[in-house]
Amino acid sequence: MVGRITGVIARGEPRPPRRLAMTLLPAVLPRVQLRADPRTARLKVLRAQQMSNPSIVSPEEKAVIEELIGGWP
Repeated sequence: MVGRITGVIARGEPRPPRRLAMTLLPAVLPRVQLRADPRTARLKVLRAQQMSNPSIVSPEEKAVIEELIGGWP
């Protein structure tokens, strides 16, 4: 599942509200596949498994994930 912020973030507030749109990915990417690919082996979600959501990906990592699943929702 991927999410994206859909509104403006009020940066002056201590905990500004964020509106998210969540979309289910068209394919499952197994952890073993992500670890095996040097372009995604350092994904934050793989390095810090016990952290809370969300896990952020760089534009380069997003491009690789998009390639692996055959498109972006």
